[in-house]
Amino acid sequence: MKRTCAYCISASKLTREHIIPKFLYELNEKNYVGFNSKANKVIQSEHQIKDVCSICNNERLSLLDSYGKRLYLTNNLEKNYPSNVKIKFKYDYHYLLRFLLKMTYNQSRFSGKFDYLYSDLRNYILHGSDLDKISNLKLFLEICSRYKLNRKDKIYIRNINMDTIFEEGSMREFISHEKFSVGHGLLLNGNNNLITNQLNPSSPNILISYVILNSYFFYILHFHRGLKTKEIDKMLRNELQVVPYSKRLTERNKQATVQVSKRDPFHHSLVKSSYENQRTAWDNYFSSNVFLD
Repeated sequence: MKRTCAYCISASKLTREHIIPKFLYELNEKNYVGFNSKANKVIQSEHQIKDVCSICNNERLSLLDSYGKRLYLTNNLEKNYPSNVKIKFKYDYHYLLRFLLKMTYNQSRFSGKFDYLYSDLRNYILHGSDLDKISNLKLFLEICSRYKLNRKDKIYIRNINMDTIFEEGSMREFISHEKFSVGHGLLLNGNNNLITNQLNPSSPNILISYVILNSYFFYILHFHRGLKTKEIDKMLRNELQVVPYSKRLTERNKQATVQVSKRDPFHHSLVKSSYENQRTAWDNYFSSNVFLD
């Protein structure tokens, strides 16, 4: 009996789909080593999952990757900035959201967690249809700033081998985020902490999926489907309480002016918790630019 495609649910011969799009590996010349959370070990490969039919993989999802590459190059996403600089970010809301959801859905199947978030989103990811299914999703962007290392930071980085996550500037004083990451977490109401383990699907708190492309941190907030639009809007009125230092992206606009965050990737909870959760494995084999929580 043939297995079914994770996207169109048709019984077909399945092909390998990259968790993180192949073009990102091609644009970055470094060798990738990643932590495989399912196997609980470090592997040297491009992360893939074999559960997508050839039509979805090579036609429908390929269009999203093509958009993602244009977005990456047009907005120069490999560049980093000091804090408080204002950056103009150009985007197509639905193509961007579908591109990001494709990655987070791929990661959810790869890790064996959170796939329940995407049961109603497959048609939207593939075709941009079923817009009513995304009414509970809100998209934010944070651009993390580069960071000037002090003596304590340099000792910390050296002691835990964390320097392979970051690229130092020409003066060897600044670091910026130089990696790609996809994952899920839980935002606690009234608290800016993000928890990436032991998520409860029935929790009244906000589930979040995220995609990190160098210093660009994209957050997709998955509000409980039972919440009314007014309730969601009320929770979003003070955006800094929901996702600190970020800018909400909407379908009404094609461009957003984003002020670079005061929060640098060296102290960002997503980066540090991702490393600390995987520290045992990386102690034996650490030279990575990719984390999959």
